[in-house]
Amino acid sequence: MNSRDKSSDGDKPNLFSPSQSSTGLDSGTLVIENVLDHSQFVFHPIITDPLPRDLENIDIDGIEGDEEITNYECSEMSSAANSQSREGNVYEGQMLGDIDLTPTVALERRRKRGLDSLILSNFFTRTEKTPKKEYIRLRVIRGHKKAHRQIFKNQTPLINALHAFEPTQNSQYPLIWRILSETCMRYKSTISQSCKTESGPATDGKSRKKIISGDEAKSFNNNFCRNYFSIPGVLESYFWYIELIFANKNPSVLCRKFEMFCCYGPHSNECTNKWQYLHAYLNDIMIRDLTTRGLVMKAWFPDGYHQKNYTLEYLEQVENERLQHEQKSEDILRQSTL
Repeated sequence: MNSRDKSSDGDKPNLFSPSQSSTGLDSGTLVIENVLDHSQFVFHPIITDPLPRDLENIDIDGIEGDEEITNYECSEMSSAANSQSREGNVYEGQMLGDIDLTPTVALERRRKRGLDSLILSNFFTRTEKTPKKEYIRLRVIRGHKKAHRQIFKNQTPLINALHAFEPTQNSQYPLIWRILSETCMRYKSTISQSCKTESGPATDGKSRKKIISGDEAKSFNNNFCRNYFSIPGVLESYFWYIELIFANKNPSVLCRKFEMFCCYGPHSNECTNKWQYLHAYLNDIMIRDLTTRGLVMKAWFPDGYHQKNYTLEYLEQVENERLQHEQKSEDILRQSTL
C-alpha cells in the first residue's frame, strides 16, 4: 500500500441517517436539524471495499512511542517543500526528477514500527523524507486554530491555508465550513482562547508571549495535543475541520494541501486508498494515540457516523499482499528479460 512507484492512472444532534451508495461504498445523508438551517449534507465516509467489518479496535500496544521533532525541523520540511519549483511535480501526475525509484531504495524508506508509522510511510516530502507524526500534527493543529481565528473574524479561508477552498469546486465545502463556524460559535468562550497563536507550544507566537513557562510544551508532542483536544468544543470542531480538508478526495488536491506526495505519479486507486487511511488517522487514530493509563482520548463523531477502524494487523496484511504482488511482478519482468 505504500509503494512509490509509477502507477497507472454538551449533546450531540443526530445528524446522519444511514444509506447505501450505488458504488458499494458506505455512505450517509447528513440532515441538518438542530445545527443549521440547511437542507442536506451528503456524506461519503472513508471506507473502501473490500474491508472486513469485524475490525474493532486499534492495537494501541503496537503504536510506536512519541517520536518528537522540533518545530524547527517541521518548518524546515515545510520550507523545503515550498522552496522547490512546481515544474515536473506529481501534483499534475508528472514525475519528480532526481529520485531513485528502485524497489530496494523504496523498501528501505518504509518504517513499520507502528500503526501511525505504517500509514505515514505511504507519503514523502520533497526532501525525500517520510513525514513524522509531529509534522502532521503541526500542520493540522495550526490550520485548525487558524480556521477558528478566521471564523471569529468573519473571514473566508485564505488560499494558502490547509483548509482553503473554492466554493465552486465542491458543494460540500461551504456547507461544512458553516457547520464548523456554528460549532466554533457555540464554544466561543473556550475556543477563542485556545486558537490564539501564543496558545501553542513554546515556539508558536513567541513574540506575543509575555512569559514563557518552563513547563510549556516545546513542540506538538503528546502532552500538548492531549491538553489541546481536552478543551471543550475542540474535538467536535476538529472533526468538521478534517472533513473540510478531505471534502475533495482528489489525490492531487490533497498533495498540494499537505505539501507531501503519495506516489511518483500519475495517481491511481492506490493513491486514493493512502489518503483514505490518512483521513482515518487524522480524525480518529491520532486522537486515540494520545490515550494514557490515566486518560482515555476518544474522537468526536456525529451520531450515526460510521467510522472504519484500521488495525495494525490489517494494514500489515494489506502491505504484505502488496509486496508479494510487487515481487511477482518483478519476477515476471526479470524472466522476460532473460
